[in-house]
Amino acid sequence: MFRIYDKLEDVPEAIREHYKMIGGKAVPEVVDEHPLVVNYRTLLNEKTAAETKASTLETANAGLKADLESAKTHSLPRGTRAVPVAEVEAMEKLKEHGSATEIVSKLTEHKTLKEESQKRAKEDHGRKVAEALNFDPDLFVMLPNLPDCEIREKDGKKTVIAKVKDGDTVTERPLLEFMENSAEFAKVLSKLKTTTGGIPVPGGTRDSGKPAANIYSDIREDAKKRAEKKDTSVPLSARQGLRVIGERAA
Repeated sequence: MFRIYDKLEDVPEAIREHYKMIGGKAVPEVVDEHPLVVNYRTLLNEKTAAETKASTLETANAGLKADLESAKTHSLPRGTRAVPVAEVEAMEKLKEHGSATEIVSKLTEHKTLKEESQKRAKEDHGRKVAEALNFDPDLFVMLPNLPDCEIREKDGKKTVIAKVKDGDTVTERPLLEFMENSAEFAKVLSKLKTTTGGIPVPGGTRDSGKPAANIYSDIREDAKKRAEKKDTSVPLSARQGLRVIGERAA
């Protein structure tokens, strides 16, 4: 086994070429592949990794201790929660309007009143539309699936325009024309028309403008028959010589 010397001059000349100064000592040179070198390098890497891990754990432990101390200082009483300042301020403003139950009740009542107000406004507008067309208002406002309508006046004459939606496209056309060319509404036009001074309007009813009480039963029955028999008869509008768009007589 090679010895370690204090300086190269002390190494016998015959083996001096195999020594080198490391750490102030003359030590024999060993190749990197030597098992001792490999083992030393492995142990050194493991030592470095262990020291790094220990340092990381120590830092994390210090952070946990700080968090624990902070939690002890700022802990909330049982039954309470941490709430953002903005929400606390909002709750303070809401308290002016009563308890949570009272506020919910008021909001519900407001929603109901709003819906009723919108319904009344829609019915009022529907009655004005009916009057402009000499339709029975009570019956007209009960018709489902009517498009949005606008009453326009020019030279003292009122015109009702229907805004028909087809996807994102809105087409304007006279409401009366739209109804005449609609399979859903053409059949009820004669029942909608009122009378003046007891004299029936062409196509109107003979009962002073009051529609038949079973009009909706008639509509449902007619729709059922059309579905069962695939009715392709000429619609009322075509029989009256009115312009029809998108319909062909069988």
